[in-house]
Parts: sequence; C-alpha cells; structure tokens
Amino acid sequence: MKETCIALLVAIPSVIALLLFVKSLDPALEIDNLKEQIKLQHRELRFLSNMANAGFSSCGLSVLNFEKFAKENDHPVLWEGDDGLVGGFKVHKKDLCIVSVTVPDWL
Repeated sequence: MKETCIALLVAIPSVIALLLFVKSLDPALEIDNLKEQIKLQHRELRFLSNMANAGFSSCGLSVLNFEKFAKENDHPVLWEGDDGLVGGFKVHKKDLCIVSVTVPDWL
C-alpha cells in the first residue's frame, strides 16, 4: 500500500512536469515559424524589387504615374528629397522618373 502511494506521489508530479514542458515548447515553435515566414517574405520583396528595377529603363515609369498608381491602391508615397517610402518599399526618383525600388535594410 505504501509503495502504491509513493508511486502515485512520484508519477503525478512527473506527468504534470512533462505536460508543462510540452506546453512551453509550443510558443517557441510558433516564434521560430514566424521568423522563418518573415525571412521568406523579405526574400520575396527583394525579388519583386529586382524584377521591377529591370523594367525601369529610359524613364518607363514617371513619378506622376507612380504616385497615381500608389494612391489608387491605398499606399501613400512619403517623399523626402529624391527618396520616398511606399508600403514596404524604398523608391528613388531622378528628375521626373522612378529610377529604382528597393527593400529597406531595416525591414
């Protein structure tokens, strides 16, 4: 009888400890998954910006057309000199043409 009680007193805390350990692993796995998703999205943004930059030859996109397109899609353009931000992209203009679109390093 004493052996059964001792076995229960050891087994119950062990099971509780094991369940608490498994429960603590779940948030850590979710954080790792989110970090991986952010890295993937950052790579996709760089790919899109490189693809867009390949099409900017001989003023293929004017600043006015770019601002109109951004406004139609609910993305305001914030200009500071020749550089601007729109959504998650950094835009560079020269004269009246868009020269490049890049992903900021801080993103």
